[in-house]
Amino acid sequence: MMMTSLFSAIALGLCLPAGTAIATILGIPSVEGLEMTSVLAVPNSAEAELAHWLRLRQQSPDRAAEIDALIRDRFGAVRTVMVIDMSGFSQLTETFGIIATLQEIYRLRDLSIPMLEASGGSVFKAEADSLYATFDSPAAAIAAADDLLTLLNAAGLHASIGIGHGEVLLIDDREVYGAELNLASRLGEDLAAADEILITEAAYTMLLQSNPEIPASFERRETTASGLTFPVYTLQRAREKQDAQSSSQSIFVSSR
Repeated sequence: MMMTSLFSAIALGLCLPAGTAIATILGIPSVEGLEMTSVLAVPNSAEAELAHWLRLRQQSPDRAAEIDALIRDRFGAVRTVMVIDMSGFSQLTETFGIIATLQEIYRLRDLSIPMLEASGGSVFKAEADSLYATFDSPAAAIAAADDLLTLLNAAGLHASIGIGHGEVLLIDDREVYGAELNLASRLGEDLAAADEILITEAAYTMLLQSNPEIPASFERRETTASGLTFPVYTLQRAREKQDAQSSSQSIFVSSR
């Protein structure tokens, strides 16, 4: 009898209280007093589950803090995030066309992804001429970024890199959301010059706590973007690496 009622509810898309048999059977966390919009929309992946809770949050704004805590408990993590942006994208496209540009983008990916993952990183997105990765610490990310630029320069490629550190939401290891990712994107895609590594203040602070000798390699500067002024830190790369950059200049390098 119970199974008949359950199947009927599913067929009709009836609203069932969270925490009833259907939610329990499917392993969906419940928040007392909230209702699922429809059992037909039951999450079957982390991304769908997040969407499920966000819809419930919209339906019940008075329970926002409670749902936020549930989402952070389910998806929250502290990670170092890295955004890599190929330099000279617009110049290359205008000069040689989109096919030649795509060739260079894929060449950058083919070199970067194995190297980043061998250095302890997890590449979760490749979008246009950018790559996104997470690391366990700023020190690991900075070392990988420095080595990556050396590798790319040797192949005649150039990139700008932004690094942040802080609380993020990890969704299926395929998507990351968080303020530090947004800031790292701004640094890597908009503010860093070719072959430059910029890190956020949060990443620098964490680096200072765990590796007191490393921050001496960074130069602090103030920058302004979208009407906001904030500090960023530039890695002062070794002289021999800077010389290698100069000797590998190509049409793929621009001021950005």
